[in-house]
Amino acid sequence: MKRLTVFSFILILLLLGKSPLVSAQYFQAGVQQFKAPVAAPDFKLEKLGGGEVFLKEFRGKLVILNFYTTW
Repeated sequence: MKRLTVFSFILILLLLGKSPLVSAQYFQAGVQQFKAPVAAPDFKLEKLGGGEVFLKEFRGKLVILNFYTTW
């Protein structure tokens, strides 16, 4: 049952991603799909414990950035 729920959820997400409504919202927001892969510009961030980390240090690895803030 759990597998069916997860499969259904993933299927719904995939179908929503291809819907014209979602595509129109991306277009209105100015989001564009790149024709060819585009390299991210290198940048640095400060570590919580001190020091710096550069994006280029993670070349070839999956990087997920989450810039979170509370207002």
